[in-house]
Amino acid sequence: MIRELRLRHTRIWLVLAIVLPVGYAASLAGRVAIPEDPGEGLRTPDLPGSAILELAGGWGGLPIRGRVFARPEAGPWLELHPLEDLRRPDVLVYWTARLGERGVPDGARLLGALAGTQRRRFALPEAAADGGHLLLYSLGHQRRVASAPLPRFDPRVLR
Repeated sequence: MIRELRLRHTRIWLVLAIVLPVGYAASLAGRVAIPEDPGEGLRTPDLPGSAILELAGGWGGLPIRGRVFARPEAGPWLELHPLEDLRRPDVLVYWTARLGERGVPDGARLLGALAGTQRRRFALPEAAADGGHLLLYSLGHQRRVASAPLPRFDPRVLR
């Protein structure tokens, strides 16, 4: 009985030694490539509106271009365009009236997530017209990545 089990065991291992590497190679050859940017293929719709404010500087040295737009029927919105990958996990964008010492201050308003190099658009709260700060917070690192001042603006003024 033991000899029969040993023979069966040897045959099973021989079959596995041939089938597993072939199956592994076939699965590697047949896999689909992962896109470099998770937002690839997703276009931000072109919304009517005029840029009323360019956000230059700030962002703690991060290469981010920011603009504030206004639409008469919908209020202000923010467009952020990272010029290169931020290389930080789970970056969230907040607007806050007052910037605290660290982290996300109480009363901060979550605008959305920022990842990759795709242009992102976020609706700003009406209170943002009185100024405040835009805050980038890494949820993965549990710390503030950067912040930029948001000057006062009049959302009704269209250039």
